[in-house]
Amino acid sequence: MHTTRNRTTLTETDDERAVSPVIGVILMVAITVILAAVIAAFVMDMGNMNESANAGIDFSVSGDTVTVQVISEGNTDAIYVEYDDGTDVEPIAPDGSHARNPWTVGDSAEIAAPESITVYGELGGDEQVIANWNE
Repeated sequence: MHTTRNRTTLTETDDERAVSPVIGVILMVAITVILAAVIAAFVMDMGNMNESANAGIDFSVSGDTVTVQVISEGNTDAIYVEYDDGTDVEPIAPDGSHARNPWTVGDSAEIAAPESITVYGELGGDEQVIANWNE
């Protein structure tokens, strides 16, 4: 009779055996969801890694004339300058002509009475605004 009692206390019921696998499945699902969220956040952030063009540009004003000078090319492939004289937006080259020629370090031009000047940097085929000067 004594052996019968031990056998019943050592036997688990169906409810007690199911608790451990259910907890395991819940934990595995939770870990999978967290990993998926972390990976998705990393991948989506990596997809938007466009580098910004930068360069050193100096604007100096003397009366109605603004001088634009390239101090450094930064990471740009090319630098272009345009100005608005109040009626048209015109490109300007380092020699002062109205041509869209690239600028390099040390290039400068004087622009008489501009309303605004915009400096663009080309990086990887994309053109981005590097600097602005407004009256």
